[in-house]
Amino acid sequence: MGEEAQDVASPTQLVLPGAAAPAPTRATHARGGRRKGAGRKRTRPGRPAIRHVRRPPHNARHPIHVTLRARGDLPSLRSQMVERMIREVLRRQKTRAYERGFQVVHFSIQVTHLHLIVEASGAALRAGVSGFVISFARRLNRLLRRSGKVWGDRYHRVDLENPSQVRNALRYVLQNWKKHSIVMAEGFVDPYSSGGRFLGWSTSVERVWPDTEPWPTYRCRTWLLAEGWRKAGELHVDDRPRSRSPR
Repeated sequence: MGEEAQDVASPTQLVLPGAAAPAPTRATHARGGRRKGAGRKRTRPGRPAIRHVRRPPHNARHPIHVTLRARGDLPSLRSQMVERMIREVLRRQKTRAYERGFQVVHFSIQVTHLHLIVEASGAALRAGVSGFVISFARRLNRLLRRSGKVWGDRYHRVDLENPSQVRNALRYVLQNWKKHSIVMAEGFVDPYSSGGRFLGWSTSVERVWPDTEPWPTYRCRTWLLAEGWRKAGELHVDDRPRSRSPR
């Protein structure tokens, strides 16, 4: 009982003369660190994924520019079927519990992505965007007779806090087809957008085809989107957007 404990050496494998040395044991990786192939994949080559960080609190007085990017293996979203599908999604959103705190005011459909300008209270923002994302994805999968993910990344959000930002966002969203060189004759609005029902154009506009069904009605709930943006200047139907989304 009183004797001190003696150290015991770890056993060592001996090698007989002329025999091959034993193969080294596989080293175990330490936890963490950069590993090849790890992490979230990019939606498209060269485009970084949106970081998973906590989004800042939202002020209900500020409209929001939301961008949704589809997976790269999907066909073009610019079609009358997708446009009618968005119309139905917006109509259904009018019946949801979050309707009083969330609405999509304007949108445009591009080949690989959607642009939305929305108004929302802080509590309804997440529910409203999630409801739109899920409803659209389910309908598109049924339309294409496929399953699986539709969106390649989480949505991108820019809060619009002053008249200049709102005007630039309206021009960027409604005229985005000009940025992608999908341009009709002068005076026409993008048929795959809400440009035809936008009442802020400085002149009359032409439509590629008439609306055969009424759009869900809306009334702007923020001063910035209702009239404040006009303090930054008029919007003409032939204006071109900046090369990048307003920040």
